[in-house]
Amino acid sequence: MLHKTIASLRRKQGWSQEQFAERVGVSRQTVSKWETGASVPELEKLMLISQCFGVTVDQLLGANAEPQAAPSLAGMETCWRRILGLILMVTGACYSILLLWMRSRNAAFIQQLNESFHLEVSGTGLMMGLSILFILLGGCFIIRKK
Repeated sequence: MLHKTIASLRRKQGWSQEQFAERVGVSRQTVSKWETGASVPELEKLMLISQCFGVTVDQLLGANAEPQAAPSLAGMETCWRRILGLILMVTGACYSILLLWMRSRNAAFIQQLNESFHLEVSGTGLMMGLSILFILLGGCFIIRKK
Protein backbone atom coordinates (compact mmCIF):
# COMPACT_ATOMS: atom_id res chain seq x y z
CA MET A 1 0.00 0.00 0.00
CA LEU A 2 2.73 2.48 1.00
CA HIS A 3 4.74 1.80 -2.14
CA LYS A 4 1.73 2.50 -4.36
CA THR A 5 0.88 5.66 -2.43
CA ILE A 6 4.41 7.05 -2.76
CA ALA A 7 4.52 6.31 -6.50
CA SER A 8 1.06 7.77 -7.05
CA LEU A 9 1.76 10.98 -5.12
CA ARG A 10 5.11 11.43 -6.87
CA ARG A 11 3.50 11.07 -10.30
CA LYS A 12 0.72 13.48 -9.29
CA GLN A 13 3.36 16.08 -8.51
CA GLY A 14 5.00 15.40 -11.89
CA TRP A 15 8.35 14.57 -10.32
CA SER A 16 10.80 11.97 -11.60
CA GLN A 17 12.23 9.49 -9.11
CA GLU A 18 15.46 11.45 -9.18
CA GLN A 19 13.73 14.81 -8.47
CA PHE A 20 11.81 13.26 -5.59
CA ALA A 21 14.97 11.61 -4.23
CA GLU A 22 16.72 15.00 -4.13
CA ARG A 23 13.85 16.55 -2.16
CA VAL A 24 13.90 13.75 0.40
CA GLY A 25 17.70 13.37 0.52
CA VAL A 26 18.08 9.82 -0.74
CA SER A 27 19.27 8.15 -3.92
CA ARG A 28 17.05 7.42 -6.91
CA GLN A 29 17.60 3.70 -6.28
CA THR A 30 16.18 4.07 -2.78
CA VAL A 31 13.05 5.74 -4.18
CA SER A 32 12.78 2.90 -6.70
CA LYS A 33 12.98 0.32 -3.87
CA TRP A 34 10.27 2.20 -1.93
CA GLU A 35 7.98 2.28 -4.94
CA THR A 36 8.41 -1.40 -5.76
CA GLY A 37 7.93 -2.43 -2.14
CA ALA A 38 11.44 -3.88 -1.87
CA SER A 39 12.11 -1.62 1.13
CA VAL A 40 10.28 0.77 3.44
CA PRO A 41 11.35 4.30 4.38
CA GLU A 42 12.55 4.97 7.92
CA LEU A 43 10.33 6.98 10.25
CA GLU A 44 12.24 10.25 9.69
CA LYS A 45 11.99 9.77 5.94
CA LEU A 46 8.26 9.01 6.24
CA MET A 47 7.74 12.31 8.03
CA LEU A 48 9.78 14.14 5.38
CA ILE A 49 7.86 12.41 2.57
CA SER A 50 4.52 13.33 4.14
CA GLN A 51 5.60 16.98 4.41
CA CYS A 52 6.86 16.91 0.84
CA PHE A 53 3.47 15.73 -0.46
CA GLY A 54 1.40 17.74 2.03
CA VAL A 55 -0.29 14.72 3.59
CA THR A 56 -0.19 13.18 7.06
CA VAL A 57 1.88 10.09 7.82
CA ASP A 58 -1.42 8.26 8.49
CA GLN A 59 -2.66 9.16 5.02
CA LEU A 60 0.66 8.11 3.53
CA LEU A 61 0.42 4.74 5.28
CA GLY A 62 -3.26 4.39 4.41
CA ALA A 63 -4.19 4.03 8.09
CA ASN A 64 -7.34 6.13 7.77
CA ALA A 65 -8.34 4.89 4.36
CA GLU A 66 -11.53 2.87 4.34
CA PRO A 67 -11.40 -0.34 2.33
CA GLN A 68 -13.56 -0.01 -0.73
CA ALA A 69 -15.13 -3.14 -2.06
CA ALA A 70 -16.20 -3.19 -5.67
CA PRO A 71 -19.98 -3.19 -6.00
CA SER A 72 -21.20 -6.71 -6.46
CA LEU A 73 -23.86 -7.33 -9.09
CA ALA A 74 -24.88 -10.47 -7.24
CA GLY A 75 -25.34 -8.44 -4.07
CA MET A 76 -27.39 -5.84 -5.89
CA GLU A 77 -29.56 -8.56 -7.45
CA THR A 78 -30.18 -10.07 -4.01
CA CYS A 79 -31.11 -6.67 -2.64
CA TRP A 80 -33.62 -6.02 -5.44
CA ARG A 81 -35.09 -9.51 -5.05
CA ARG A 82 -35.64 -8.91 -1.34
CA ILE A 83 -37.19 -5.51 -2.01
CA LEU A 84 -39.54 -7.08 -4.58
CA GLY A 85 -40.42 -9.82 -2.11
CA LEU A 86 -41.15 -7.29 0.60
CA ILE A 87 -43.34 -5.26 -1.76
CA LEU A 88 -45.30 -8.37 -2.74
CA MET A 89 -45.78 -9.41 0.89
CA VAL A 90 -46.91 -5.95 1.98
CA THR A 91 -49.25 -5.69 -1.02
CA GLY A 92 -50.80 -9.06 -0.22
CA ALA A 93 -51.20 -8.19 3.45
CA CYS A 94 -52.77 -4.80 2.65
CA TYR A 95 -55.05 -6.45 0.13
CA SER A 96 -56.20 -8.98 2.74
CA ILE A 97 -56.78 -6.31 5.37
CA LEU A 98 -58.68 -4.13 2.91
CA LEU A 99 -60.85 -7.06 1.87
CA LEU A 100 -61.65 -7.98 5.47
CA TRP A 101 -62.42 -4.35 6.31
CA MET A 102 -64.74 -4.01 3.30
CA ARG A 103 -66.46 -7.26 4.23
CA SER A 104 -67.15 -6.07 7.74
CA ARG A 105 -68.32 -2.63 6.62
CA ASN A 106 -70.42 -3.42 3.59
CA ALA A 107 -71.99 -6.83 3.14
CA ALA A 108 -73.83 -5.64 0.00
CA PHE A 109 -70.52 -4.85 -1.69
CA ILE A 110 -69.21 -8.35 -1.01
CA GLN A 111 -72.45 -9.84 -2.33
CA GLN A 112 -72.10 -7.78 -5.50
CA LEU A 113 -68.45 -8.78 -5.81
CA ASN A 114 -69.36 -12.45 -5.41
CA GLU A 115 -72.03 -12.20 -8.11
CA SER A 116 -69.73 -10.40 -10.57
CA PHE A 117 -67.39 -13.39 -10.92
CA HIS A 118 -68.63 -16.26 -13.03
CA LEU A 119 -66.40 -18.81 -11.41
CA GLU A 120 -67.21 -21.45 -8.92
CA VAL A 121 -64.96 -19.68 -6.46
CA SER A 122 -66.61 -16.65 -4.96
CA GLY A 123 -65.14 -13.19 -5.60
CA THR A 124 -64.10 -12.88 -1.98
CA GLY A 125 -62.35 -16.23 -2.06
CA LEU A 126 -60.54 -15.32 -5.27
CA MET A 127 -59.38 -12.01 -3.83
CA MET A 128 -58.24 -13.68 -0.63
CA GLY A 129 -56.42 -16.34 -2.66
CA LEU A 130 -54.58 -13.65 -4.65
CA SER A 131 -53.54 -11.86 -1.48
CA ILE A 132 -52.19 -15.11 -0.02
CA LEU A 133 -50.39 -15.81 -3.30
CA PHE A 134 -48.72 -12.36 -3.13
CA ILE A 135 -47.61 -13.02 0.44
CA LEU A 136 -46.19 -16.46 -0.44
CA LEU A 137 -44.41 -15.20 -3.56
CA GLY A 138 -42.95 -12.32 -1.60
CA GLY A 139 -41.67 -14.72 1.03
CA CYS A 140 -40.07 -16.87 -1.65
CA PHE A 141 -38.29 -13.86 -3.15
CA ILE A 142 -36.96 -12.86 0.26
CA ILE A 143 -35.64 -16.23 1.42
CA ARG A 144 -34.42 -17.46 -1.97
CA LYS A 145 -30.61 -17.65 -1.99
CA LYS A 146 -29.82 -17.51 -5.70
